[in-house]
Amino acid sequence: GNMIFGFDVRQPNFMTPDLTTNGKMEKTWRRRNGKLWLLKKGSPPYFEEPFNERIVTEILKKIAKVPFVSYEVNFVRRHAVSVYENFAKEDIQFVSAADLIKTSPRPSFIPMDIHLRNRCQYFKIPGYKPFFDQLKILDYLIGNQDRHLGNYGFLYDADQERFLGPAPIFDNGSSLWCQEPDEKLYEPINLARQGAKRTLEMVRKPGEFSLTKEDVLWTKELVSLVYAEYGLYNERAQKIEAMLSQRAQVMSQYLEREIEQREFQSHKHFRPEHDRQLTF
Repeated sequence: GNMIFGFDVRQPNFMTPDLTTNGKMEKTWRRRNGKLWLLKKGSPPYFEEPFNERIVTEILKKIAKVPFVSYEVNFVRRHAVSVYENFAKEDIQFVSAADLIKTSPRPSFIPMDIHLRNRCQYFKIPGYKPFFDQLKILDYLIGNQDRHLGNYGFLYDADQERFLGPAPIFDNGSSLWCQEPDEKLYEPINLARQGAKRTLEMVRKPGEFSLTKEDVLWTKELVSLVYAEYGLYNERAQKIEAMLSQRAQVMSQYLEREIEQREFQSHKHFRPEHDRQLTF
């Protein structure tokens, strides 16, 4: 970790979690006031990941109904880093989705998503269904390109030998189009709608997720507010903000429509007892 940030290290120890944690981004662990914190640098060409983590934290504070990690931005030798407290404690282990699916062979005819849900059901993991739904909607909103089986999972109590539930949502830095060149920071409205529709087709209970009109209006200034804190707001941030706002608006509209349609279908198939008796 010291080498990553340019500090003089005469005898480096390469057997360290700094080099063996999952993910390609440079990182280091630091202990402060009895707590363990992870610091992660951004990556070229724009080094936006730490700021994205902070922006997504603000989004989750507004709309999430499941646990999530709160990120802050700090600077180490002029390097912007995201900082968050380790959510795995001494007797609580993080079990990634990648590890969970390995507990049973997956038949070739069963999709990975279904296999993972079956494993969650087998281990009686509480709260996994709304967690998966909200994770899918969040990743669409923020344009996350790096949600894989290694960066979400579940908390396991080693003493009681049971799962406590999903781990807090974390590792959202590779989002908000951070690797896209400026000239590609635009999304036609029809593509945004297609993405929202595909996302909701994978969501089991959209009614448990809320994205109000007030939330949509708030996203129009979110990127500006976060970047302005660090004196980094520019034309690129404006383009990112416009794409995020458009996705939030489209998802809000589709959520409202999807909920209405599913409610209509449930009422359509319900007939009172006396109606059934009069049907010939």
